[in-house]
Amino acid sequence: MGTRPVLDSICGQIRYRYYILFDEFYSVNHEFRAWMEFVELFSVERWRVVAISEDGVQTLIEVN
Repeated sequence: MGTRPVLDSICGQIRYRYYILFDEFYSVNHEFRAWMEFVELFSVERWRVVAISEDGVQTLIEVN
């Protein structure tokens, strides 16, 4: 299953402050793109990058 369907399936199920760990966020055409589409589609306004791995591959995002 791709990143976008997984993100879409969790939307609305978690109410307050949750974290999403992406393992390939650096790829503009994969997880990063899916995240940006998700943020726009569901009007997610309160989110931030909490941590990035040293090699820039993994990214932890907090959504409030």
